[in-house]
Amino acid sequence: NCTEFFNSMDELLTFLKDHEGELVYQQAGTIFIQKDQYQGDETSIDFNTYGFNTLNNYALTLQGGWNTADNTLNPADTTLFTVPIIIGSIANPWAGALTINNISVSGASGDAGLTLITSREVSLVNVTAENNSGSGAHIEASDVAIDTGSFSNNGAGGLDVTSQSAIALFGVTANTNQQFGANLFAGDQVSIAQSNFNDNGGYGLSVVTTSLIALEDVNANNNALYGAYLEGDDTVVNTSFFTANGSLGAVS
Repeated sequence: NCTEFFNSMDELLTFLKDHEGELVYQQAGTIFIQKDQYQGDETSIDFNTYGFNTLNNYALTLQGGWNTADNTLNPADTTLFTVPIIIGSIANPWAGALTINNISVSGASGDAGLTLITSREVSLVNVTAENNSGSGAHIEASDVAIDTGSFSNNGAGGLDVTSQSAIALFGVTANTNQQFGANLFAGDQVSIAQSNFNDNGGYGLSVVTTSLIALEDVNANNNALYGAYLEGDDTVVNTSFFTANGSLGAVS
C-alpha cells in the first residue's frame, strides 16, 4: 500500500503522523526518494520532531535513487541531501530496524550529516556522509552493518558507531576528517574488510569490544595520531597496513 507522491519529506512525514493510527500504516515501510538532488526546502529532516507514537515501532527503510520516470531502482543511482537526516534520539530511540540505501548527505550543518538511533538493527548500503560541518554519521543500534559507504572530509569525525551486538563494515572509507576516521564500540564481534581510514586529523580507526576484532584488507595510514587502536578479546589482522602515522601504527 503506497501513499500518494509528496514534494518533500516534511509533507510525507506530516501525512504519516496524521494517519499513523490507521491499520494500513502499522507495519514496516519503505520511503522511496527521487534520485539525484533532493528538492525539498527543509533545513533538516528530523523524524523526532513529528512525535510518532506508532510508526516508530516498525522497521523503516529510506530508499534513495528512485527513478520516478519509470518507477525503477538502479543500484548506481543515489539521492543527495544537503541537510542532516535524524532518526531517533538517545531519549527516544526509534523502536524498529532502520535501513538506509543509496543516500548521500553532503554539506549539512549540525552535529552529524546522518544520525540514526534505534533499539534494533541498522543497515546501510551505498551511503555517503561527506563534507559536513560536524561528523559524517552517528549510529547507535543493537547491530550495525555497513556495505559500501564513505564518511570523509567532515568537520569532526567520519563514522561513530555504538552497537549492543556486532558491527560489520565492508568497503567503508573514512578519510581526511578533522578529528577521526571511525570510532566503533561494540558488545560483540567487529569485522572490517576492504576499508580505509587515512589522512585524518586525529586517529584513523578505534575499535573497542569484549569480543573478536577481525580486519582484512584494512588501511589506516598517514593519520595525525595513531593508525588503529584495537581493544578486544582477540584480534585477527590480515593484509592490512598502518604506516606513516603521527604516533603508532596499530595498538592492540
